[in-house]
Amino acid sequence: MARITLSMTAEPNGPITGYVIARHGGVKTVRLIEEDDEVPGLARADVLMWRDRRTARVMSELLDWMAHAERRGFVALIPTGKEWPADLNSLSERVPYLRRTCGAASFLTTTLSD
Repeated sequence: MARITLSMTAEPNGPITGYVIARHGGVKTVRLIEEDDEVPGLARADVLMWRDRRTARVMSELLDWMAHAERRGFVALIPTGKEWPADLNSLSERVPYLRRTCGAASFLTTTLSD
């Protein structure tokens, strides 16, 4: 759920979100957005602007939208899941927060060269 929230509230390939999620994971990243804790490796001003942008994007209908997508058959794949396309991990801090799919996700586990 944390990565779904991040995918809907953070810009794709956002350098700060990518940095935080790569080091702390999805759940801790959401907590760091909500709390006033320091984020190791980032300047306080950058963290404050990052939090303001994320908080402004949180929609009140977020949970309803996620439930609707699930009812329509969409599945969220995360980097630690078994059906995650492993070749995407080569993107390092720019790896997508998640991928959404509908249908047979097993096709995604083949290498990109296939």
